[in-house]
This record gives sequence, structure tokens and C-alpha cells, in this order.
Amino acid sequence: MDNHIARPIFVVGAPRSGTSILTWALGQHPNILPTEEAPGLGPFAVAVGGYYIIGSGRGARSQLSAMGVGRDEFYTAFGDAIDRLTLGHRAELERLSEAAARDRPAQINERFAVSRGAHEPKRRWVDGTPESSFYIGGLNRLFPEAKFVHILRDVRQVAASMLGFRHDDGSSLVQTAEEACDYWLRATQACLLARRALGPEKVYRLDYASLAANPESALRGVCRFLGEEFASACVEPLAERINSSHLENGDALAAVARAPNLDAALALGKHLREVDAAGAVEPSARAEFEALFENAIEHARHVDAYHETATAVLNGIGVVLDECGDVSRFPHVIADRNRALAHMRRLATVCAVALAVQWAATLAVWISTRTAAAGIALGVATAALAIYLWLRRAGLRVAWRRFVGKSAFA
Repeated sequence: MDNHIARPIFVVGAPRSGTSILTWALGQHPNILPTEEAPGLGPFAVAVGGYYIIGSGRGARSQLSAMGVGRDEFYTAFGDAIDRLTLGHRAELERLSEAAARDRPAQINERFAVSRGAHEPKRRWVDGTPESSFYIGGLNRLFPEAKFVHILRDVRQVAASMLGFRHDDGSSLVQTAEEACDYWLRATQACLLARRALGPEKVYRLDYASLAANPESALRGVCRFLGEEFASACVEPLAERINSSHLENGDALAAVARAPNLDAALALGKHLREVDAAGAVEPSARAEFEALFENAIEHARHVDAYHETATAVLNGIGVVLDECGDVSRFPHVIADRNRALAHMRRLATVCAVALAVQWAATLAVWISTRTAAAGIALGVATAALAIYLWLRRAGLRVAWRRFVGKSAFA
């Protein structure tokens, strides 16, 4: 075994907060390799936790437990492999980057270099995936020596930028100002919890306004946190505006000003800028931080089971509907009253299970995301369940007779 230690850097925060530009700025450091976003890395960390539970769940009869492989060791083995793979493909990254620059010469900018020569060691890499804000617990398990830089930008600027941003395929990042503010809130709260749980030596908060006003001073502070000597090349990318939004800022800001959750976001931002930056680890926050990660693992482990249950329910509804087809289409020629009522009871049971599963699923999504779309879906599911319960209370037989006519049971 060698003495290799994975020490990646993760720039976290809400989308449109400056995560990309800060990633490229740090990537100009001779010891830091800039990488493209890796949105799958966080979910992968969650999946590793699930695999360990499965691989050690039978005690001495499980492979991992029988060999004495602990959970932390299991995680860091994957993290070490990812680190080696990333740094080991530096030359390929440089080659492909140069090839892309030749194909699109108008986009060549020397301030954004993967590396500035073979003499640069590049022993660390930096990733600026905004979604990593929600997976700091898992990433810290994969890379115990990782550092996290939370870049905090005013919610109004972030939300306005989100509204105007379009992906390469033309899709939007968010649909409404409320959704944009909610995204900022959730990402910022996740980063705040991580800082309280892991401490300022693991999670560094950088104010975007400070970075814009005095880039060199801000980056010197980041380099001190990372344990790296300051490199003047890190300041160069900050002279450029990259990955800009496509909506007029004034229109977007006006929409954000009307968002019902803007005040809550502004209050959180004000609080973070006023609190002491050198706060200690909080045991209660650490417990909450770890519990959220464990819940994510359990949720991921049971997603397939949830899907199978829902599929079975839907298939059952299809079977009952097929069997009841003659009842719904030709109600006046039914001779067997008991058969019709039996069909009704079966259909009612299947509908009850389906509505309950749907309501529970939408509730879980709303609790985990708190988005407007999830709230609307939960409202629809609740209304459907309430209507069903009302029909049951009114009496299925009465409702059936009103629908098909009394002659159905003559």
C-alpha cells in the first residue's frame, strides 16, 4: 500500500452562485486540477452506503463482515479509486480540452486552462457541482480529507439568474421565482448544516460579493483554508463572465421580488453574514447531518420496492377494470347482482390502495424537496383521497345505483 491520500475540493452552493467561476479560478492553481461537474457522484455515495448494508447484513455470513471490512474503509476504498482515476486522466483531459479548443477557436481563453504545463503537480482536483450541496455527508464519507467551499450569493441575484438560465438542450433550471428561491433556501440550509456538523476546518464560507469586490484577498483566504500557497493565476478567470443567463435581469429581479418565500431567504442570508465564521462543531447538528444521510440511504434502498408495489397496484387496477368492463358499458343487462357488487368491492379496495400509495409517495417527495410542484401534487393526491373517502361514507351501493340506474339491480 502507498501513502496516497485523496484530498479533493468541492465548491458547493445554490446554482448560479458562482460555483463554476470559483472552480475554474481554483483550477488555475498548479496543484489543483479543474474538472467538469459530476452530478452523479453524490448519489453514488448514497448507493455505496446501501451496498455496504447489503454486503454486511448477514453478519459472519456476509462477505464484508466476514472479512472485517468496516463501513469507513469501504467508503474510502471507493473514494481512493475515484481520486486515482480522476488524477490519472489528467493527460486525457488536457488532450480533449485542446481538441475542443481547436474545433471552437472562438471559445479559446487562456485564463481557463486545465493546466499550464507538465511542471504543475496537480495532486488535487476541484469539482463545482451545485447539487453536491445536498450530498456533503456522502462525499465526506468517500473522501474524509476533502474540503468544501460554500459560496454564498444574494438570493435575489441567484434567483434572477436561475430564471434566465437555459441548459444546452433549451430546458429551464426553474419555472418560477418561488421555485428559484426555494432551491436557494434548500441548498444554503444544507451547506449551513454541513458547516455546523463538520466545522469551519471542513466547510469554508465565501461571500460572493467579497470575491467580486476583492478577488485576490478572497482567494488568498480560500487557499489558506485549503492549505495551499496562493497562486496569482487563480485570479485571472474572475476577469471573465461565464455561463450567463439569457433573461433580462430587470424582469427577473421584478419576478423574484414578488416571490412569497423571498423574505425567508433574505433573513437566512442576513443571518449567515452576521454569524461568527469560526463556529465550533455542534453535536446536535452532527447528529442531524448523519441522520439525513442515513435516511437518504434507506430511501434509495427501497425505491425499487416502492416502484414494484406501485406497478402491482396499477396492474391490479387494470385487471379489475377489464373484468368490470361489461358492468360499466352495459349496466342494464346485468342479471347477477352479487357479481356486480363483488366487482365493485374489489375495485374499491384496489383504488384505496392505489390512492394511499400515491398520497404517501407525493408526501415523501414534498418533504424531501419542498418545491411548488411537489406541493401541488400533494394537494391533488389529498383531494383524490378525500373524494374517495367521501364516496365510501356515502355508500358504494348508493353511488353505483345513482350512476347506472336502479334497473341494474332489478
